[in-house]
Amino acid sequence: ALADPGIARVLSRAAIDEGRGRRARACRTLRREAARLERRRDAARAPVWAALAATCARGGRVLEAERAWKQAADGAAHDHQCPPPMHLLVALATAWIHDARLARAEALLRSAIEAHRVESLEPTDDLVAQLGECLYWQRRWPDAMNVVDGRTDVAARVVRARLLTAQ
Repeated sequence: ALADPGIARVLSRAAIDEGRGRRARACRTLRREAARLERRRDAARAPVWAALAATCARGGRVLEAERAWKQAADGAAHDHQCPPPMHLLVALATAWIHDARLARAEALLRSAIEAHRVESLEPTDDLVAQLGECLYWQRRWPDAMNVVDGRTDVAARVVRARLLTAQ
């Protein structure tokens, strides 16, 4: 939960714009707010940068997503905050998979899954499904099958079906 209602309103507005198919407008809104917070060195800038990274990644703007993600991580580290939320990593990893940057996507997803395990949490199904898809595109089908085995999420089942037809 964000303390500043203005930032929450900007994030909500961007989410609404993206939901309506206005991704460029959402990116402009987030970029403008992130730049404003960056000038003020506001501690709430990391979530805005992270939201911009996810929005850009979902739109296929990989380089801009990478820059925004770095800004989010740097801002969180500088302000001694928690890093950006894990679910936003999935958007960046998906963009990397679609951009054929499979090694980077695999490293990011494996790191996120390991971070879940370190905290004694079960990795989310979307993280596991994305790792399976990444391994699928690397033609590492047995590894991918081991990753998604036992998962009941729809995305994991789709990856498993793809793997069964590929083998």
